[in-house]
Amino acid sequence: MRLFFFSIFTLLSLNSYAGYFGGGISHTKSESFDTQFNGIRVDFGANVNSFIDLEWNYVDFGKSSFNDPTFVEGNTTNTDPDDDDNDFTNTGFGNESRSSFIGLKEVHTQGLAGGLKFKKAVNGWLQAYARVSLLAWEAQTTQFGIYAPVDPEDDAGNPTTEALATNASPCGFDLCRTEDEKGKTHWAVDFWYGYGLIAKPFSWLALRAEYSFTTLDAVEFPRGKMEGLNSTLEIHF
Repeated sequence: MRLFFFSIFTLLSLNSYAGYFGGGISHTKSESFDTQFNGIRVDFGANVNSFIDLEWNYVDFGKSSFNDPTFVEGNTTNTDPDDDDNDFTNTGFGNESRSSFIGLKEVHTQGLAGGLKFKKAVNGWLQAYARVSLLAWEAQTTQFGIYAPVDPEDDAGNPTTEALATNASPCGFDLCRTEDEKGKTHWAVDFWYGYGLIAKPFSWLALRAEYSFTTLDAVEFPRGKMEGLNSTLEIHF
């Protein structure tokens, strides 16, 4: 990590007289979530020499979401005591008990990155490259709860009326789902990699295609593997 930062600051001290900026669509996919939407990406870079670029990025990975889990009520007529417990199946990320599941519904991740791009000319108008960056990302979450049906009980666990019961869920005694609400915001820094091709039909214009991937890793956050194809248009100066 220290060597990575040292290399960037060393290259920043060099004079760079050319660069580029551009943006486009991030066609994102993720095996960590049930649904993944596309995002956007903006790049800005400086040419250190014909082989290396310094590059900074803003990336919006798009919204990621989990499907609601399925509630399976315990079978109290079965002789197997393990079947008496309620269960939640097809769960995403959250905390589960026999009476509730509290978890994430949606995650929206954005980040700022800085790193190096290593280029190699294929011919006079096409370049291949590999990129390594440090990505500082922020994820805003939406959470919800699903609560199992319960019989009204008092503090001692004795049956009682609903009016006197103390074991009601946030939405009563029946099976229910709470409305989506804003959850925690998470931050972390991870490596972000990419490789691709740059086609330059003109000296000032480039079409760029890149396959990129990273793993978003933070405390109390689903370990999200994000990958996809980025297609961008660049202006070179």
